[in-house]
Amino acid sequence: MYLTYIDDAGDAGVNNSPTEHLVLSGVLVHERDWSRTLDGLVDLRRRLSSRYGISSRKRLKLHDLLRGTGPLRGLGLPPRSRNRILSGIFRYQARELPLRVFAIAIRKSGALEHGWNPYQAAWTFLLQRLQRFAEATEERAILITEAELAQRNRRLLRQMRRYHRIPFLRGEGDRRVEVRRLIEDPFVATSEESYWLQLADWNAYAALRSHYVEPRHQVTQALWDQLGILRLEEVSRLKQGPPGIVLYP
Repeated sequence: MYLTYIDDAGDAGVNNSPTEHLVLSGVLVHERDWSRTLDGLVDLRRRLSSRYGISSRKRLKLHDLLRGTGPLRGLGLPPRSRNRILSGIFRYQARELPLRVFAIAIRKSGALEHGWNPYQAAWTFLLQRLQRFAEATEERAILITEAELAQRNRRLLRQMRRYHRIPFLRGEGDRRVEVRRLIEDPFVATSEESYWLQLADWNAYAALRSHYVEPRHQVTQALWDQLGILRLEEVSRLKQGPPGIVLYP
């Protein structure tokens, strides 16, 4: 079974929103690899603590590393050092952690033009891709996310288990797909306490600010590509999208 940790980046709103896209990121770890991957995350935070003074007990968001806020406040780390830390985190993730990662990036205005609520579109596509991955690997998957996200998507997951249809690629009708490999309702964790959800936050922001989606900071444009073979390229292969990112529309 795969444990799938999910977080978002960007703003779900449409009016006066600071971002054009809503991004969801999924971090998949197989149950057999869970303990040693957690050990790797603990080791990473210990390194950041001993080398840079970044507390391993405090929630660390990626934008804190960009801005010097949160647990970096008062440490006096210049932008060059923070950029080096960012690159090191993603190299460590790619080199040391047996994970798979993917992201869903919804351009909100485009989704609305196609009759989709951007938030529902993002979660529908995420659940579809996760179901396909579970089928291909003959595994099961379970979702872990923050309480608000779990509550908002419990009904959607239950509906998709019972009745879900997706259109054929060429738009000629549709077919029924049962989302049966995603077991239970989403489990709840808090990013303040979960290194896993903090990792999902880092990857969601990296996908958002990649040169594929909505680039802004020069340093973050390369972070998603630094994940290399961890990216689940199957999710975007049919539409020849960027590696590991489903772009819609």
